[in-house]
Amino acid sequence: MAGFEQERKNIYTHFYSNFRMDIPVAYDNQKPNFVPEEQDVWVRISILNGARDQISMGDTKVIRSIGVVSFQIFARENKGSTDARTIADAISNVFDLQRVENMQFKTSYIGGILLNQGFYQLNLNVPYFRNEIV
Repeated sequence: MAGFEQERKNIYTHFYSNFRMDIPVAYDNQKPNFVPEEQDVWVRISILNGARDQISMGDTKVIRSIGVVSFQIFARENKGSTDARTIADAISNVFDLQRVENMQFKTSYIGGILLNQGFYQLNLNVPYFRNEIV
């Protein structure tokens, strides 16, 4: 069984190995190794777990877990959306329709835009599911 911790490791490893922009990244419940207020752009990654259901019949039990990898992309306020959308494109290229271990990523989408303490915040969401035999 893969589990939630292995899921996190797979997502972070895939992102870290394939995201080629030199931008500070903050991870779930970890103190960033940078000062966000001093950056022109930066990204926060979070894993939002959803429902889990049995999708098989018979002796072999297959559980499907769904979730969303959420990226909060921050760019300085009043500078337009180009920087944030360029980062969103780069993240989408890393995840869209990719298969990583037992996980299948779907296409990403922008799920909200707001202003946040001097930053323009664009939220990029990447839905996924994973199957595990229990």
